[in-house]
Amino acid sequence: MIRVECPLCKYKMPLFFEETAECSGVMVSCKGRNCHARFELRIKNGKQIK
Repeated sequence: MIRVECPLCKYKMPLFFEETAECSGVMVSCKGRNCHARFELRIKNGKQIK
């Protein structure tokens, strides 16, 4: 299992994905203390694309 990381503040969020996962178009709000940025979660070949 791999954790989702915010591309702005690098906070490791409480979201996980498998090595075989692929997705795009999923909007996520960062749970970092001072960030709260919204970004699109894009995963290709089991790796998060920043």
